[in-house]
Amino acid sequence: MFRNYDIVLLQETHLGKKNENENEKKLGTKLEGEKESASGDYAWVCVEIDNQKYTFVSVYYHSKESSNLMLRIVCSFLTQGSAFFHMPVIGGDFNTTLDYILDKDSTKDSAVHKTRRKSILEIMKILDLQDVWREKHPHEKVYTYSCKTPMSRLDYVFMLEKDLPCVQNCDIWQDKELSDHYPVRLTLTMKH
Repeated sequence: MFRNYDIVLLQETHLGKKNENENEKKLGTKLEGEKESASGDYAWVCVEIDNQKYTFVSVYYHSKESSNLMLRIVCSFLTQGSAFFHMPVIGGDFNTTLDYILDKDSTKDSAVHKTRRKSILEIMKILDLQDVWREKHPHEKVYTYSCKTPMSRLDYVFMLEKDLPCVQNCDIWQDKELSDHYPVRLTLTMKH
């Protein structure tokens, strides 16, 4: 399933020991160290691919997380210095909608969504981050989460606006084999 990809960011897969053999077939590899978490978190790594440096950030913003996770991510880069912030690709489950009309099939909007959306949009504005899928599909209503109603788009890939010309494609893969979320696929052209 994921063998044709160079980098895969996984979170909230609900995969466990009881399905270990099935997981290995689906992923083409064995998952180590899975655990449930009641708070959101992130992991980032700096890599070089074809002489281009990237910083990949995998985010899981737990629905009960009360802190500003995006601010914590930015602070982690600031403490490491600018050498660790090359062509950032920030992706994952943010557990909120960015556009309460286009990103869900209901117009109801909770206080939690409003607060989280506001903090994410503020960081996006400060850093000039763009929602890559929305940039490629400005008026579409496609969802990444459909386990319960309302269906919504909670999973995003963010990149700096200046790096958007490197994006070949960004789509939502309508395949829920591993999770109650649809994966977001991003294809980049390497800069030289």
